[in-house]
Amino acid sequence: MKCEQVFRGHDGAVHIALFDSKSQLSIHRSLESGEYILSGGQDKQLLLHSRKSSTPLASYEGHGWPILSLSISPDAERIASAGEDRQIFLWDSSTRKLLRRLSGHTQRIDALSFHRSSSDNTFLLASAGYDRSIRLWDLRSSERFPLQVLEDAKDGVTSLDWRDYFLLASSVDGHVRCYDIRKSLLTTDAIGAPVTSVQFSNLLRNYLVSSLDGKIRLLENSSGKILCEYSGHKAGQYKCSVTYLQPEERLLAFGSENGPIHIWDLVPKGRGIISLPGHTGPVTSVTSHPTRPELISSSLDGTVRLWS
Repeated sequence: MKCEQVFRGHDGAVHIALFDSKSQLSIHRSLESGEYILSGGQDKQLLLHSRKSSTPLASYEGHGWPILSLSISPDAERIASAGEDRQIFLWDSSTRKLLRRLSGHTQRIDALSFHRSSSDNTFLLASAGYDRSIRLWDLRSSERFPLQVLEDAKDGVTSLDWRDYFLLASSVDGHVRCYDIRKSLLTTDAIGAPVTSVQFSNLLRNYLVSSLDGKIRLLENSSGKILCEYSGHKAGQYKCSVTYLQPEERLLAFGSENGPIHIWDLVPKGRGIISLPGHTGPVTSVTSHPTRPELISSSLDGTVRLWS
């Protein structure tokens, strides 16, 4: 795996970068998923990139504070962005028009996750942040208030992953909480160290956890049993997202605070495969392409990098 493209355009740190879920971020609707990339940064900019160009295609204007979190709806028609504004900005992806703002959080918002409702095929949105709350929003409603507020975390909530009826949330309090939204049940796994990110496997059997003790863990979802641990990277101060490498999920990737991207065998012993140099500052996010063994990463060095 090597760096195929370096995307520039942000003035300062880039906190988050994502592949699109479908290519509806452009007029070229025939392109497959993952052809476009969104990034948000300290400079308050939300930028749209094409994988074929190092310079941004367009920007979404409206944020007055740094952007820390992004999510793209499963049909790619809506984008949610948030951060130190303490508001969620909901955008039309193709027109780049700001549709509405959702208010309620009292401190910065660190995590967003869209969800498609299986009952009526509409979209919900979960948001979470430093105020220790998770808020669930019904995007069909004109109400300014969230559908539900979850306040179980004892410290800031750092990441979310919403699949089917299950919402996975990590917290600085050292716990991972899994909410069964359908049954209103909560299970909690204690990690110990502050948790910076979580991600379900595609079949929801396992999930990955990154934490500030310099370890990544693979846990069994049903029991909370630790199946494997991974180390060798530097993680003690900055948040970074951990990800399975799609489509087969045989590898995992994580960004180190000293710049490289680390990749490990998922099983059986968590053996490190490669270290990818390139970033010159702490890596803030690493995300897998939805269908190909590719990664997109962001960094405090002000760049976004495509790896394939």
